[in-house]
Amino acid sequence: MADKGIYTNGGVEEVRSDSKGNDIITDGGNNTTGRRLTKGRRGFTGKLGRAATLRPRVRDPRLRIGWRYPAAAVGLFIAGLLFAVGHDLYYLEKDGQLADAPPSATSGSGSSSGSSLLDKISALTQDDNGPQTWALRFGTALAFLNKTALSMVVASVAAQQVWYTLRRTAMTVDGIDGLFDLLNNPLALFASRSIIVHAKVAVLVAVLAWCLPLASVVTPATLAVAARPLASELTLAVPALNLSDYLLWVSSEGAGRIEGAHFAIATLFSNVYSSAAIAGGGGSGGSGGGSSSGSSGGSSGGSAGGTTSTDGTVNGIVQVAAPFPNSSYDQTLYGPSYKCMSLAEALAQNGGAGVPATWRIDNPKGSANDTFATFEDVFYGELGLPNPNNASANASDAATALAESLVYVAAAPSYLYNMILIAATGVNPLWDNSSASPASSTSTKTFSSNNIVCQLYNTSYDVTLDFSDGVQTVVPRRVELLEPQEWTDTCGSVSALHLYDNLNYTANTSAYGNCTQATPAFYVTHLLFSYLLGATLSVAADGAFSIQQAGVPRGSTSLAATLPLLQSPLINCADIYNSSLLRMADVIFDSPANNVSAVRPSRCRNGTLAAAIEDLSRNFTYSLLAFDGYTTPQPPTMRARVTYTETHLFFVYSRTTLWAAYAAALGATLLAMLLVGVRALRHNGVVSTLSFSSTLLTTRSDQLREALLAPAGHNLADEAAAETYRRSVGAQPVDPDVGQLRLRFGRIVDQQRDGQRVEYAGFGLEGRVKPWREEDELI
Repeated sequence: MADKGIYTNGGVEEVRSDSKGNDIITDGGNNTTGRRLTKGRRGFTGKLGRAATLRPRVRDPRLRIGWRYPAAAVGLFIAGLLFAVGHDLYYLEKDGQLADAPPSATSGSGSSSGSSLLDKISALTQDDNGPQTWALRFGTALAFLNKTALSMVVASVAAQQVWYTLRRTAMTVDGIDGLFDLLNNPLALFASRSIIVHAKVAVLVAVLAWCLPLASVVTPATLAVAARPLASELTLAVPALNLSDYLLWVSSEGAGRIEGAHFAIATLFSNVYSSAAIAGGGGSGGSGGGSSSGSSGGSSGGSAGGTTSTDGTVNGIVQVAAPFPNSSYDQTLYGPSYKCMSLAEALAQNGGAGVPATWRIDNPKGSANDTFATFEDVFYGELGLPNPNNASANASDAATALAESLVYVAAAPSYLYNMILIAATGVNPLWDNSSASPASSTSTKTFSSNNIVCQLYNTSYDVTLDFSDGVQTVVPRRVELLEPQEWTDTCGSVSALHLYDNLNYTANTSAYGNCTQATPAFYVTHLLFSYLLGATLSVAADGAFSIQQAGVPRGSTSLAATLPLLQSPLINCADIYNSSLLRMADVIFDSPANNVSAVRPSRCRNGTLAAAIEDLSRNFTYSLLAFDGYTTPQPPTMRARVTYTETHLFFVYSRTTLWAAYAAALGATLLAMLLVGVRALRHNGVVSTLSFSSTLLTTRSDQLREALLAPAGHNLADEAAAETYRRSVGAQPVDPDVGQLRLRFGRIVDQQRDGQRVEYAGFGLEGRVKPWREEDELI
């Protein structure tokens, strides 16, 4: 009678078939319980059938799943997840931090509360490579731990699937050998065709195990470095102006009288005005209008910076040493500058009385003034031009001839209050048309001129010195004209030792002006600009170009290149070069035959002569910051808040990439656990491993021992013994006779053991073991 084991209520009952083919229930021995099972639509019927349908199936109590291995797999998976989360949190902390600084620089203030544990560990190592090295080390360690944990989970799943596969099909020894070695050796996949044919799921799990290390390669690289500017602030000593040390400003003669500018200051001024790089837009003042500077409270716009010239200037400003290659700081300066206006605007001041508010007409040339009656007479008379509004004033033939050939003329009378008078005949659409004075009705010749009056002012400068790669740019935030310098040359020449106290004057009422206001720095500045601008340019009717200036022979063009005005960019202003007379002269052409002009209008800063003079005076004041001819050992400085920018390496974290890699690894591992591991464990009924003990316990059958013996047909007994010995010690490669043996994991029955039938599971030769059946596992 065939038996079918059924386990109910904790006892053992057997289902056997009687002689008529009916299933009856016994108590495990030869006694029947008298119950018969009949099969209905949903299985067994009767009391046992109802119990079977009401109670879930239970596993054979001889097969017990140990909880340690499944719990370990779940714990390892959770650990892998935690390592991934830890990796993410660590990289989030590093994201945006400095990557090229020592560890202490990346932990804020360096206090224990502001430093991370990893940064402290990194600091303790005293690694000169900084946080980059430690970020890579910790990131790689976390990725490796994640891979290790998940690999152990997949290895456990693979072991269950291997045993599940061996329970279901017979395989050759080579195939089983490759199946056991599949996780560690991808080449084992090709050990036998039966692996791919019969163990497809096991192969997929092995492929997952092979690919898991890719996550540990991708994830550490999600923390990269990128170069970014970093702005910081420091309070440093920066160059300042020193206008009080007269020794570095003046060249004096006996009795302390100022003769001229000190050689170092004159050289600095020469570098400023001769800089061709002064060209370009922006800068201080306006363009157009009778006055380029506007009111005394006006603010300037634009910037003075740009291309560096060969003399060390940028846009006409001598360079200051940069505190850092890329830095900036704000500074407030007080120094000289010129305010230039049209003659019409100057005459409109002081209530329209025809006298500038910054100058007194009474006794301008001494104790008696019988030369000029008005400031307008002073302007035209000092320039040697006829007054178009006063036919009797300066109506000489020489004045008329100059007016007919005039291109440019300027003068700085010593009795005026630091004024420079300029007349130019070039046409400049940007200049206020009201500045052009019509010719006298009695004159047979007419001319239009840009009549300009420039006066020296004490000026407040609020500027930003910006350095880009060490190249300076001065950005005026506000330039305010404070007070005009209302004193004459007489006061300025004795200002070094205050000898004006010996002069017979009354402050603010004397023809000398307010001598107490005079300083050597301002006086020397006026002398330098008077020398630069004081010249006469004219063109005769035949086109001959004439130059007149102190030290230059009249009519000589051979020394034109040495004339300061022609060396400066001012000559490129339309007020000068756009004269019909100058355009007829060959002097403005590089190549007269090709009619190529030597004039570069873009070099006239702000477009007009008046604005360019103002800008040049301010550039000179800015350049004084770079003056290195001080008599004191330490140049003057002031404290300023310096903002500097340095390029540093910062950590950049690609969080999406990290979680994409980890999600793929964790997701595939979880699916392997649920779809493969749980299924295999449920069908196996026990936890299996690929360990030696599992191999030992499942290969102890007499069938395998017989298979290890040398095959029949060996001629010599010692050869058979040697072959048997090699097989018994597991020598590789495996003998083909053994490798091709087809084994199956199933039920093996020993006919005699203490007179009883013994049945156990193990490997045996195909055909000599009972297949593993469903009812051997579940009820």
